[in-house]
Amino acid sequence: MIRCRANFGATTNFKQVIFHTSNMTEELSQQEIQRRDWVIQMRLKLTNPEMLNSDGTLCQEPRKLAEAKKRWGDREKKLLIAGITKHGVGNWGPIKDDSLAEWDSTELRVKTAMLFGRQSLKNYKGKKYTEAEIEKEHAENKRIGQETGQWKGGVLVATDEYNNT
Repeated sequence: MIRCRANFGATTNFKQVIFHTSNMTEELSQQEIQRRDWVIQMRLKLTNPEMLNSDGTLCQEPRKLAEAKKRWGDREKKLLIAGITKHGVGNWGPIKDDSLAEWDSTELRVKTAMLFGRQSLKNYKGKKYTEAEIEKEHAENKRIGQETGQWKGGVLVATDEYNNT
């Protein structure tokens, strides 16, 4: 039996209602039933299905939510490199459309920064790179970052002195 508690607030004429899917524990007014059904319908339309039970109630199991998360792996890395080779750095829309539709532009930018080993991608914008060229850029950025103490979290952190290298 699924229980749901709906509190419609002090500003309305609704009282706190407790209902069960198989039997009602309290008499609901027609207006309260319509409101509850509307909430469930909106939730079904607007909420990620992975976060809902089939009856429209919110999933309370953290395990189910964790399983819905995206994972970045070697396959995605290779697809991003192929996108950079084909479309160039910063052209997230076409890269996303080609093969990484589940990733947004910000996520692709961050993953690209990790590939290049550089926080700022402005020097790479619009340029096309092969996997070997990306690895070479990463190694050079790591060298500079370690020499200057600016290698943090796997990237060369932007500094005025090294922004144009």
